[in-house]
Amino acid sequence: MGYGVLDYVGKSNVMDTGTPPSYAQVQGITQPPPEKSGLPPAGPGMMPVPHQGLPPQQGLPPQANAQQPVTVQQPVAVQQQIYVQHPVMFGPHSMQVMCGYCHQTVQTKTESNLKSSAILLATLLCLIGGILCFWIPCVMDSSYETTHRCPACNATLGIYNA
Repeated sequence: MGYGVLDYVGKSNVMDTGTPPSYAQVQGITQPPPEKSGLPPAGPGMMPVPHQGLPPQQGLPPQANAQQPVTVQQPVAVQQQIYVQHPVMFGPHSMQVMCGYCHQTVQTKTESNLKSSAILLATLLCLIGGILCFWIPCVMDSSYETTHRCPACNATLGIYNA
């Protein structure tokens, strides 16, 4: 036959004072007198925990002596060279510039070509006005564009439109 609630309480070896026994009483632990640590005294049922320090960190070497000097490495300054190129206004003639691709100072080689709009205009003039007017866009300065290239790396540095 099983025990009822009253049967179990009746078999207790703690004096019945109306309150249940504390954890320390049940476990048979005696509390030492409180130390002067600045902490409030442990209340009923609370046990002071002895100071054990922090657990060692994984991956860090254990410190043998707390009096060892700490060495701090100074940051290393890395110097980077930056090229600042001011906007260059290209013209119809060759000029000396610093190439943004190969970083050499060069004299540009120029190449002048007829714009596609000038070719279209010459074709229209030929169809409408006859064969005598098609050459007019070919002699106008505004019909050409000048391309500036680097002679070292052949990169296009700029285009001048008249």
